Order: sequence, then structure tokens, then C-alpha cells
Amino acid sequence: TALFDVVRMKNRLKLLNIDRLQVGDKGAVIKFHKQTFRKAEQLLHHVLQNAGVMTVKPDQSLVVHRPFPKGGQRLRVIDNILSKLESL
Repeated sequence: TALFDVVRMKNRLKLLNIDRLQVGDKGAVIKFHKQTFRKAEQLLHHVLQNAGVMTVKPDQSLVVHRPFPKGGQRLRVIDNILSKLESL
């Protein structure tokens, strides 16, 4: 099922126009294809509502500032972030 989870996540990233998702112990960086998100206004509103947890870098990438656990828990946290982006 791990392979299935990876394929499912890659499909979600593609649908969200995400080129790169980098996750470390202290946070994540989400880079969008051609620096665009289909609902940019809703995304900026969400970032403003979550100030301190989310920021937008000058290159239009989204940074999530929070500790990320290791292993399966990390996948659940990423899944929650992607779900939120999908709901915008």
C-alpha cells in the first residue's frame, strides 16, 4: 500500500499544480508550477488566516512552518495540508 499512497499523493500534487514538495523536520516548502495556484486569492486569504504557520516566499512558494514527525505521521500531516489546499 505504500506504493499506492505515493502514486495517489503524486496525482494530488499534479491536480493542485504543485511542482515540488520538500518536507523536513521543521516544515515544508510547496512550489507551484509556473508559480501559480488556481485559486490564488483563496490561498492568500488562508495564508493570512494562518500567519506564523504559513508564509509565501518571494518566488511564490508556500512555506509551512511547523514540526513534521517522521514516518507515517508525516504522511498524515502532508495529507491534511493537501486536503486544505484542495478545499480552497
